[in-house]
Amino acid sequence: VMMLALWAGPAARAADDQAAQSYTTPEYNAFQAAVNEKDATQRIKLLDDFIAKYPNSTLLPYVHRNAALTFFQELKNFLASIQQSDKLLALGDKVDALQGLELARLEMLKLRAQAFYIAFNQRQITTKEQLEQGRDGASRGLKYVDDWKKPERLTDDQFKQEVNSDRILFNTVGGIAALQLKDFPSAVEFYRAVLVVSPNDALTYYNLGRAFLQQEPPQYLDGFWAVARAVALKIQPGEAQVRNYLKSQLNRYQLPTCDALIDAQLNELITLAGS
Repeated sequence: VMMLALWAGPAARAADDQAAQSYTTPEYNAFQAAVNEKDATQRIKLLDDFIAKYPNSTLLPYVHRNAALTFFQELKNFLASIQQSDKLLALGDKVDALQGLELARLEMLKLRAQAFYIAFNQRQITTKEQLEQGRDGASRGLKYVDDWKKPERLTDDQFKQEVNSDRILFNTVGGIAALQLKDFPSAVEFYRAVLVVSPNDALTYYNLGRAFLQQEPPQYLDGFWAVARAVALKIQPGEAQVRNYLKSQLNRYQLPTCDALIDAQLNELITLAGS
């Protein structure tokens, strides 16, 4: 998971630029006191106090960004990080006006996706709404990646690597959410897009196979091949379980009377998928 740097400096520079007259001195001082607080828990309290006292402040994008990063990096509260990311994204055009905050929306969508991925693996993503927001946020992130123009600070290779990393992140999160929502066609598209960038990802092949096999009607042949590919790539952990899953799906499809026959077909399929 790529870590984003905790940051507050451009807000100070903004005070010296055209935004200097957009907030009062007490407001600015309260903001600086919050973002410069060393203790993460106390920093969040000060940021919350700022939001309560200055609900219409032009500094709110910086406040929400700082809170999102604090929750993610220091407090490891990934659901709270998602909430703060969403609050920043909800500010709309105000985000575009941030001084020194390049591609703020894409950055927050990436942070949101990272937090979703970790929270899901920690079994903290439990509602349909959370899953829908994760899927939709991933789709939105992909659109921003598609529209992103190469910054001068990046070489062509660096830019390609960053774009590919973003595509893997957003498509993986979109696939996870879609699979849990039983939106299997969308899951297939997300996981296929991951494999365009990372063609030997065993876990993605397994999840792609699940998406094919859980459709109504199941897309058996595509599903068999994808799961067999995961086994051939030595998926870890759980290679034996994935192999058994593939065998059970073959049994479901063929209803064979001879177990040896299904084992022979299973081994042949895995061998072919490995090549």
